[in-house]
Amino acid sequence: MHLILIFALITFNPIIEVEQVQTALEEHYPGETWNIKEFGDGNINYIYRAENTQKGKKTILVKKALDYARIDPVAFPLPIGRLSFEHQAYVEYQKSAPDRIPEIYFYDEPNGMLAMEYLSPHIILRRGLLEGKKYPLLAEHLGSFLGRSLYLTSKYHLSDANWQENVAYFADNTEMRKIIENLNFTHPFQNSTSNRWTSPELDDIVLEIQQDSELKSLVHALKRKFLNFPEALSHGDLHTGSVLVTKYDTRVFDTEFASYAPISFDIGMLLANYAMASIASEAHGTDKIWLSSLISSTWESFETSFTNLWANDEISVDEKIQEIWQDTVRLMGVEIIRRTIGVAHNADFEKISDRPLKAQIEREALEFARELILESSDTFTDAYEIEARLVS
Repeated sequence: MHLILIFALITFNPIIEVEQVQTALEEHYPGETWNIKEFGDGNINYIYRAENTQKGKKTILVKKALDYARIDPVAFPLPIGRLSFEHQAYVEYQKSAPDRIPEIYFYDEPNGMLAMEYLSPHIILRRGLLEGKKYPLLAEHLGSFLGRSLYLTSKYHLSDANWQENVAYFADNTEMRKIIENLNFTHPFQNSTSNRWTSPELDDIVLEIQQDSELKSLVHALKRKFLNFPEALSHGDLHTGSVLVTKYDTRVFDTEFASYAPISFDIGMLLANYAMASIASEAHGTDKIWLSSLISSTWESFETSFTNLWANDEISVDEKIQEIWQDTVRLMGVEIIRRTIGVAHNADFEKISDRPLKAQIEREALEFARELILESSDTFTDAYEIEARLVS
């Protein structure tokens, strides 16, 4: 452990990192002076806020990639050029849903740096939901974002040449796709050392899930489809922590996991995070009915947007929507399970200080997730049935 810490200190020099950000800004904005402060840090990135100190103030957010994961620099080296996929995802979203993303100012590939609009007074959606805030346009905004971005980047809209070019480009985002494969579809359903849960309270239901051959078979089918069906551009990590909001504006960010995947993947992840917020509402004193309604209203907005754009004569749009829905329901279950017993948990559950209540809510979530995976075609034939189930 001491060697890891020494390696991290040698490899990462905060002063040099800031100097690189300063140099990049000066190159892109000659003659301007910038005041740079660290805005946030993560396991694999640093975030800086840069303010133009001269007349006509401008604030820029700069994401600076590290070439290792700070949790273990030796075990997890990372390509610094991985932000190229995040940048290219924004380029594609600029064509299909420009009003739902931050403006991108520049991408500095050699230094692993991406500069974008600093959105204010926006806050992270998950924080707003936990505080009990309501956003009247949220479902419409995110549903139409999903409909437009997923259809207009898909094999059903693009020419074969353009679709194949996009698939080939994003296929190189191998490290991030491997993380999704392991953390979403594999580790939570086996005895992985990376898993963690509220133990011993949940030990029995975790064991039941990990020994359920029917459930694991359905999850494995979803994993195969994720790996082998590059249908449309997927954000790859679309949850309530990767959306910025005000009461009347919604922006999607943090597209580092972008790749081509089934259309259902992003939808299932987002709707699952709504469901977890609803399930945890008792602990946070938030509005369960409104949170549950986000599932049906977001799906309805997606379905309307996607259907209105559909122009493929070879496949019935109704059949396609039904296929997307069935996979979406099962993917919701996968996301809830991995956020409860995998390595990466949600604040919706983690911020519950009452341990018995936390365990009770997490058990309810796991039981619901199991239903979603096993009974998707029988019990949950539309989004309103999921909403009603959550409310009851």
